[in-house]
Amino acid sequence: MADRTPFSQSELDRIWQLRHQGSRMAHISYELNRTKCSVLGLMRRTGGIQPRQRSRSDRHLSIQEREIIMLGSLRRKASGK
Repeated sequence: MADRTPFSQSELDRIWQLRHQGSRMAHISYELNRTKCSVLGLMRRTGGIQPRQRSRSDRHLSIQEREIIMLGSLRRKASGK
């Protein structure tokens, strides 16, 4: 049966740590109690290279900033301005 549970962030971190240490797919899958196919699938999708950590650009507004703008807009509409 196929292992369809996505990797957690801690599992991904461990996979890349073991990969950088030169561990083989069989050892990585054994360490994580996952099938070799699931680890191999990850390596195929990423080309065997650890993806960069995603982060928002400084130009993007935070959730709090968006909320402040939205509330200000609603207040202006409510006051009829």
